[in-house]
Formats: sequence, structure tokens, C-alpha cells
Amino acid sequence: MKRLNHSRMGIAILVLLLVMTGTFSLAQKRPPRDPAERIQKDLEQIYANVDSLTDIQKMQIESYTKQFVTSLQQEREQATSREAIRPIMRKLNKDREEAIKKVLTPSQLMQYEALRKKQREERGQQRNQKNKDNG
Repeated sequence: MKRLNHSRMGIAILVLLLVMTGTFSLAQKRPPRDPAERIQKDLEQIYANVDSLTDIQKMQIESYTKQFVTSLQQEREQATSREAIRPIMRKLNKDREEAIKKVLTPSQLMQYEALRKKQREERGQQRNQKNKDNG
């Protein structure tokens, strides 16, 4: 009887370990965000932080953002590694930033640059926290 209980406990522990391993591996791999979701979130942040955008400016910014996300998604599908896509991502992002900046007034540009600075700082803090958690 004791041997049967030890066997069941061993199986239960094994199943628990397998479930935990699967859960941890899923937590490590974040699924890519839906492009439409990414576009919407980015636009909402811009609209909330840059004052007095005209409808024409909003249409232009939306167009540049959609083009960026679509191009980025295509490049990611073709990329062999994260390192291979980094320079492409940087160029696409730089091109998008330059296009958006051209349609903004000087005061809007200051607000936009402040938003981007805040976002970079937040990403840096997230990376630091991630490194602490993994290190």
C-alpha cells in the first residue's frame, strides 16, 4: 500500500513539474502583438500626448505608422534572427520618426519628442527589470 502511495506521489510530482515547465516556457516567449493592436496603441499615445493635431496630421501619422508596422512585420517574417533584423528595425523606425516630425508644428514636435523620450526610458526600465529577474 505504501509503495502504491509513493508511486502516485511520484507521478503527481512529475506531472506538476511538466506543467510548471510548460508554463514557464510559455511565459518566456511573448507572442507577437497583433499589428492592428500595435498601430492603435501607438496612435492613442501620440494623440493623447501631442496637442492640437489636425485631421490631416492624424491621417498622415496613421499612414506612416501603418506603413512602419506592415514593413516591420514583413521583415520579421523573413529574418533569420533578432540580430539580423535590428538594423532594419532601426532604419524603419528612423524613417517613420522623420516622416512624423515633418508634419508637426514646433510645439507639437517638442511634445512628440518628450513622449518618445519617456517611452525610451520606460523600455530601459523594463529591460533592466527583466535582466534583474533573469540574472
